[in-house]
Amino acid sequence: MAKTTEQIDALVADVLSAPAHIAQGLSAVAVGGGEATLEFVAGPASLAPTGAVHGGILTMLMDPAALCALLPMLPDGAHAVTADMYVQHMRPARPGARLQIVARVLRMGRSLAFCEADVMDGETRCSTARITKAVVAAK
Repeated sequence: MAKTTEQIDALVADVLSAPAHIAQGLSAVAVGGGEATLEFVAGPASLAPTGAVHGGILTMLMDPAALCALLPMLPDGAHAVTADMYVQHMRPARPGARLQIVARVLRMGRSLAFCEADVMDGETRCSTARITKAVVAAK
């Protein structure tokens, strides 16, 4: 049975309610059709001691974007957890920039889902990830 918009919104709100996501100001722009776009402003809490946006922060935020893309596709009573993640940081994201994280589901199976996510600084791709999610029973 397909999830309603209200159900999807509630699931996304639950993902975004994690303290680490709140600390970065992560918010949803669009979710649906196996895709999700989240965004945040690369403020002081996202910077490394060098003043650049920390790659670990970008990595951390690509994961919930992939989950949000997958949520509408999950069967009732299922959730997804990260089984594997491969990240490449290709260029620095600008401190203070509004960064978007665009994620999409590449393939959904019974027990695994394969996703990708990109951190975008405007039209510039800064980081990319391949994320494998294990589909498990929700608790």
